[in-house]
Amino acid sequence: MRCKALAVGISGLLVAISLSVSAHSATAGGGGNSSGPANAEPGTVSATADAPGEGPEPHNAGGGATEAPVCDGWVRPDSGSLALSVPGGITVMQDANGDLLFMYTRLCDGIRKWEWRKQATSQDAANSAHDEVTRRLPHTAPQLAPPLATGGIVNVNTWIGLEQPAPVSVTATVPGVWATVSATAYEVSWTPGDGSTVDCGNLGVVWHPGRSKTLHDAPCGWTPKYPSLPKFTNTDDLAYHGHFDVTWRIIWTGSDGRSGTYDDIVVTSPTVYKVSEIQTIGDG
Repeated sequence: MRCKALAVGISGLLVAISLSVSAHSATAGGGGNSSGPANAEPGTVSATADAPGEGPEPHNAGGGATEAPVCDGWVRPDSGSLALSVPGGITVMQDANGDLLFMYTRLCDGIRKWEWRKQATSQDAANSAHDEVTRRLPHTAPQLAPPLATGGIVNVNTWIGLEQPAPVSVTATVPGVWATVSATAYEVSWTPGDGSTVDCGNLGVVWHPGRSKTLHDAPCGWTPKYPSLPKFTNTDDLAYHGHFDVTWRIIWTGSDGRSGTYDDIVVTSPTVYKVSEIQTIGDG
C-alpha cells in the first residue's frame, strides 16, 4: 500500500552540488552510475556549493571564530543501517503540490543530518556544470601572418588561424545523478577595425613557411586596403582596433542516459593591428 505524507512548510531545499572540474575532456561513465564518472582524470579539483541564500551550517569551535562544518555528500538511505535509522521510517513522500520528495542524509562533524529533497535530474547537474564551463573557457586568440607584433601590409593577405584548443569539460553531481558538459572550439572570426568582419567558418589555417611560400590566397584572411593612419582608423596610435571571436560548441551527457546541447558560447579577445603601406617607384 502506498503511503502519502504531505510536507507542510518545506522550503529552501538545498541543492548541494559537487563539481568535478577538469580543463581537459573527461569521459562520462555508463548510464545509471550514481556514484559519479568512473574515469575521472588525475588532478581533478572537487568543490561543494550550496544554493544561493543557504550555506553550510556554521559551528563555533571553543568560543572562537565561527567555522564551516566538515560534511559528507548527501546520499539516499536506500539500504543497510541507514535505511533502518530513517526518522519515522519514511523515505519517500509527496508535498502539497504533488511533487515527490526523497529523504537524504549526510554527516556533518560526526552528526547525522536528515533532509527532504526533490529528486534531481542529470539536466540539473548539467546546468551547474555549464556555469562552470562558461567561467573556465580560455581567451584563446588566433594567430595572424604577418603576426600582431609585426603588423600587416596594404593589399597583402593577413592569414587567420587557430590551433585546436584543448576541450574544456566539467562534471557536476547532484544526489543520485551526474552530468558532464564539454566545450569544443570550432569557429573563429576577426573584426579587424576597418568596418569589416572575416568569418572563417572553421578555425582557419595557421600559416608557416612550409605551408605556403607567400602570404597570398589565405584560406581565411583579411586584405587591408588602407594603412593604419588616423584618418582610416579613427585612433591616434597608428593601429586598427578590433577583436577576435572564438565560438565554442557545448554538449552534455548524463549518468541517466540523457544528453543534449546548449547554445554556443563566443569568447571575444581584443586586437590592435598596425598596417603599413609599401611605396614603389617605377623606372619610367
